Amino acid sequence: MKLKRSFTLAHINVRKQKAGKDLGPTAVDLKWQAEVHPQDLKDFFPTEASYESVIKRLFLETGELVCSDFKKIELHTQCLSANLTITNGSGMSDALKYKGATVDKVRIEPKAGPVVGITFRTTLVDPGNIDRLTEWNQQDLDVTISGKWADKDKQQSLPVQPPPEELEEMLPRLQEPVH
Repeated sequence: MKLKRSFTLAHINVRKQKAGKDLGPTAVDLKWQAEVHPQDLKDFFPTEASYESVIKRLFLETGELVCSDFKKIELHTQCLSANLTITNGSGMSDALKYKGATVDKVRIEPKAGPVVGITFRTTLVDPGNIDRLTEWNQQDLDVTISGKWADKDKQQSLPVQPPPEELEEMLPRLQEPVH
């Protein structure tokens, strides 16, 4: 994932990170939003194929919505250790830079145009500069995020359940040779 564009810092949540039963370091959740062209969503998908699959279901080749009844669609992608840079347009000397940010809760909402509303969250642990982040709340900011999406393609192993009693009784008969 390599993303560089303007987003609105829509919400800031400062909290204590939980570490088991104890409270850990300060964490800050930043909610970002923007309205973008569908092409600009590619960085939020782990593969080109997954992006194409979703976009083809939302928009016709002409760019019109397939259906106007779409609600927000949550993408189950997550970047666990991203580099995040935030500037307010006044130059890199004013930039806030963070390592180890989590990017998740990505939601898209298709709209006519073709336009897609996008929201996502970045979580920073022990970030510092909380005062500057709160000053920038509700502003359009230049955001750069680089990192790798977590591998969601691995299958989760399901617990193996013993077969019902009736099946256990049928197994010997099913294993007998057919004459």
